[in-house]
Amino acid sequence: MKRVLFIAMMLLFTTSNLFAKSDVLQNSEIEKYSKIWKEFLIQYDSILKNYEVSSPKAQELEKKVQLSYARMREAYSLQYSRCSKMYNRYMDGGVKEGSPMVKDLEREIKILKLVGGKMKKTMTIDQQKELLQWLDDKNLPQILNYRPGERLVKEFKGVEFVFRYCPAGSFTMGSPRTESSRQKDETQHQVTLSKGFWIMETEVTQKQWQAVMGNNPSEFKGIDLPVENVSWKDCQEFCRRTKFQLPTEAQWEYACRAGSTERFAGNLEEMAWTYFNSDRQTHPVGTLSPNAWNLYDMHGNVLEWCSDWYGEYSVESVTDPKGPSNGSKRVSRGGSYMNNPVDCRSATRGSSMPGRSNSLFGFRCVIPVNE
Repeated sequence: MKRVLFIAMMLLFTTSNLFAKSDVLQNSEIEKYSKIWKEFLIQYDSILKNYEVSSPKAQELEKKVQLSYARMREAYSLQYSRCSKMYNRYMDGGVKEGSPMVKDLEREIKILKLVGGKMKKTMTIDQQKELLQWLDDKNLPQILNYRPGERLVKEFKGVEFVFRYCPAGSFTMGSPRTESSRQKDETQHQVTLSKGFWIMETEVTQKQWQAVMGNNPSEFKGIDLPVENVSWKDCQEFCRRTKFQLPTEAQWEYACRAGSTERFAGNLEEMAWTYFNSDRQTHPVGTLSPNAWNLYDMHGNVLEWCSDWYGEYSVESVTDPKGPSNGSKRVSRGGSYMNNPVDCRSATRGSSMPGRSNSLFGFRCVIPVNE
């Protein structure tokens, strides 16, 4: 019995390392050789503007394209083999089918098999260009029928960042005139988000900020507390280093609502740290109930910066809005531990100068699909 438990624990440890380091298609070798391959294809096209296909320069670059393609294909093959072996170890070790770790692994195997099936052993440059276009066009979360709230883990300097999937869709942004405590800048309008996106499960924590930025500006200290006392500009630097993004205001509200149309995305007392239960301080992220898409603290705890300039909404239906092209203030959303519940509604909008920072301001990040 002890031996079985030991094997199961070792499998769990191995699994956590695998998905922290190679979630979905983010295997380091795949990333490395995919990037090199794409760069050589771009260079090859550029060379042909001035040289014939049969020229020494073009021939030399074609060899580099073919070599980088072969290495990328090998990286996919090795990752597929590794995942398949791990899956067999799960089954032999008694890990249950349908468990989160098995589902994640099955999904990765499915993607690797799907993409790998497109990679023939020998492909001309034109065929490789078609493959690249296919990879750029394909929406893998939709291919795999990802459900709202599906989980994705990224790692940065040994620290995990957990994201949840928000599918493409349409919703009514803003609040109806009948909503209690409604503000005049919440004009209702139809918004369509043409692509799904991944948004962080929680607000960025102090542990995550420290790993990326090497400091901790927060007033309330604690590794699992949300980082605060950060300006919009500070968050942009964080995003630059991680290659994440701030959500647009539309993405934020869509994720917050998670299909709901009421003032809040659920029972606020169970979901939010506000003035009436926070003891006037932040609290560890993810300790209250999530919304329907497994997102925590969308109401309360700290205000969350969005990418948009603050401005008036369009009264017309819009697709993938990014806010005004300029302005003086940036949008913040969600309310904070010092706000009354009415100021933490799904539609409540805040705005502040992008250089402003205090203990009320934090953020969470998004990863767009196919970008």
